[in-house]
Amino acid sequence: MRRVATGAAWAIALTLAAVACWRIVVTGISDRLASDKPQRALDWDPANPVALAALAQQQLDRKEWAAARASALRLLHAEPLSPEGFVILSKVAVAEGDMEQTETLSSIALRRAPHALGPPAWLLGQQLEQGDYAQALDLVDRIWRIAPGMQARIHPVLMALAEKPAFADALAERLTLKPVWRASLINSMMIKGSPEAIEHVFSALQRRDALDAGEMGQWIDRLAKDGAWGEAYARWAGELPLSEMNTLRSVYNGGFESEPSGTGFDWRIGKSVDVIIDRESLAGADGSAALRLRFLGRRTERIPLHQWLLLAPGEYRLRFRARAQDVRSDRGLQWTVRCLDGRTELATADAVSGTFDWTERAVDLVVPERDCRVQDLELRNAGSKGSGKIVFGTLWFDDISIDRINR
Repeated sequence: MRRVATGAAWAIALTLAAVACWRIVVTGISDRLASDKPQRALDWDPANPVALAALAQQQLDRKEWAAARASALRLLHAEPLSPEGFVILSKVAVAEGDMEQTETLSSIALRRAPHALGPPAWLLGQQLEQGDYAQALDLVDRIWRIAPGMQARIHPVLMALAEKPAFADALAERLTLKPVWRASLINSMMIKGSPEAIEHVFSALQRRDALDAGEMGQWIDRLAKDGAWGEAYARWAGELPLSEMNTLRSVYNGGFESEPSGTGFDWRIGKSVDVIIDRESLAGADGSAALRLRFLGRRTERIPLHQWLLLAPGEYRLRFRARAQDVRSDRGLQWTVRCLDGRTELATADAVSGTFDWTERAVDLVVPERDCRVQDLELRNAGSKGSGKIVFGTLWFDDISIDRINR
C-alpha cells in the first residue's frame, strides 16, 4: 500500500514538473515573438502583456481603432496596472474624436506611464487651447525630459504663442525657474522668433530681473538685426549704472577704464590667433588703463575690434591717443568710421606704424542725412592682400572720442 502511495506521489510530481517545464517553454517562445510577431506570440500565450501591447500598437498604426481598443482591454484584463493599456486607449479616443474619454484616459495614462509621450502631448494641446498656461508649461517640462528631440516641434509652438502677452508672461515666469530647456528656447527665439514674441518674453524677464548679461546681449543683437537701433541702444543704456548713463558719450568706454563687455554699444573684441587684445596699466595712460594690441607676426585679415555708434547727421572729429613699439606692417593700421546701412566710409585716420611714444591724432568726418542711421568704428589693417596683411609689434590706444564740430 505504501509503495502504491509513493508511486502516485511520484507520478503527480512528474506531471507537475512536466506542466511547469511546458509552461516555461511556452512563455519563452511567446516572449521571444512578442515584440516583432505579437499575433504568433499570443497563439502560444494569449495573456502575454508585451505581445498584447505590441499588437495594439500595430493595430493603432494601421488605424484599426476598434481592434486596437480590444487588444488594449485584453492587456488591461491580463495586467490591470499596465500603463501601455491606458496609453493605447487614450490614443484611440483621440483618433475617434471622443474628447471626454481622451481627457480621462490621458490623465490616467499620464499617472501610470510618466515616460509615454502621447498623453502629455495631447493634454498640452488642450491646456494651451483653454489658456491654462501654467499647467501647459508643466507638461512642456515633462515632454522635454521624455523626448528632448521634440524641441524642434515644441519651439515653434511656444514662439508663436509668445506673441500673446498673457502666454509670454506665463512663459517668462517659468523661465525664471531655469528649466533645462531655457537656453535652447532662447537661442531659437533669437534666430526664428518674431519681434513681437521676443519683445513680450524678454520684457517680462527683464521686469523680473531674470535676464543674465549674455541673454541681454542676445536681445540687443536681435533688435539691431531687426533694424530697431533706437530700442537696442535704449535697452543697452538702461542696463548701465546710473553714474555712466549720465555721462554717456558718442564713443563708450573710449578710455578703456572698464573691461569691454562685448555687448550692445560697448567695444566688441573677438577672438583671434593673430593678435592678442587686452587692457594694460602703463605710464602715459590717461586713467587706469589703455588698450593693448600685440600682433604675433601672422597674416591678420581683420582686427577683431569695433564699436557701433549712433551719430546724428552732422560734422564730427574723431580723436585718439596712440603709442607703438616696433609695429611693422605693409601699410599700417587705421581707425575708420563707416555707415552700417550703406557701407559708406566716412573717415579714415592716418595709419600708425613704427615706434613712437604717446601722440594725439584726429580726423574729421561728416555723417550724411540719409542711409547712415548707424555707424561702425573699427581698427583696420590697411595692408594689401596676402603677405601684405602680416603685422608685428605692439600698439596701445587711449582716449578715443568722437565729438560734434560746432562751426
